[in-house]
Amino acid sequence: MELLQQTYFGDVLHVIAQMLLLPAVIALTALVLYAVWCIGSVLVEFGTERCRYRAQMPDLLDKIDAADPYDLPYVIARSGLLGSQKRALLKLWDHRNLPVDSHMALAKRLIEECESCHVKVLQRTQVVSKVAPMLGLMGTLIPLGPGIVSLGQGETLTLSASLLVAFDTTVAGLVVGLATYIVTKVRQRWYDDYLSALEASCTSVLEKTDALRESGQLVMDGPTHFLDDLDRSIKTGEQSIRAGEVPLAQGGARG
Repeated sequence: MELLQQTYFGDVLHVIAQMLLLPAVIALTALVLYAVWCIGSVLVEFGTERCRYRAQMPDLLDKIDAADPYDLPYVIARSGLLGSQKRALLKLWDHRNLPVDSHMALAKRLIEECESCHVKVLQRTQVVSKVAPMLGLMGTLIPLGPGIVSLGQGETLTLSASLLVAFDTTVAGLVVGLATYIVTKVRQRWYDDYLSALEASCTSVLEKTDALRESGQLVMDGPTHFLDDLDRSIKTGEQSIRAGEVPLAQGGARG
């Protein structure tokens, strides 16, 4: 303590700490706005994706196993999976003539791409849920120093102002951390469900392809347009796919 009083180290630390207060408050305000945006985005995701996710995995796997090779794209398109999952399965089926090892590597790559997209989304809210309370703690401790000094000098107005900033930043940091933590956990549960469904579906398609290869029925006469037809049907609301009117195998084995 005497060393700090005899040198400028204490003054330097005080100046640095006070300089950090404004950036901490600004960053915390930005994170509050980000937390509000996250809550809105997860509600939108629930309405646009989660509510449309109607895949019944045991039934879907049975349908894939029992489907005629020409009808498998229709089974995938009407499976109730998300659009990204359908694209992955159709891409895997579209490259069914690859060697066994290459086909399995493609399936693994498609699953990893899906998982990578989910991890990127989750990491943002995970970081915010940890950083926001830290910024709230900074906003709490920094003004307490001048507040305690003002208390010793009898300046109660300065003390009350410092305490007000301290409590506000604490509450804001905790609220942001709690909100982003809940968003992270909700999305993580959804994404784990999506990923497990994709893994099971890819495994079923691989097994279907192996069975067709062993029986000599694995034939693809020309290029297929499964993915193009799926994207076109999604843009039109997927009504034609549900009705079975979009020729997903157009230009493929049936052509």
